[in-house]
Amino acid sequence: MIAIGDHVRVGQTIQFHVRDAASADADLRALLDRARDAAAGARPAGALVFSCNGRGSRLFAEPHHDARAVEACYGPIPAAGFFAQGEIGPIGRRNCLHGFTASIAVFEPACESTAEDVHPPAVRPSRRT
Repeated sequence: MIAIGDHVRVGQTIQFHVRDAASADADLRALLDRARDAAAGARPAGALVFSCNGRGSRLFAEPHHDARAVEACYGPIPAAGFFAQGEIGPIGRRNCLHGFTASIAVFEPACESTAEDVHPPAVRPSRRT
């Protein structure tokens, strides 16, 4: 028996998932590796990690799994985020609410910057006489 908590229309796409820590880990690491390789070696400036409440120690053997996977892929970079109760993402051409997912944004520096680029000298207004 399968219970669905909503009405299903004829022709509607539905998905069934099995919670599997090994597959979830392999999928996340493959996606992180693909993103890292596409960046051609650029070191990220940081990352935002949003994981479903059902991940972490509820799915994996240890806490902070997704943040640790980001660190394993990119090395120690600044990261922040939080646990969420559902994540929004596409299925086909429609956005849907998903569960047990991780959404990660990796920020790469636009260019190499100098200390003066980050903290330019103060500009003094000119005085008119």
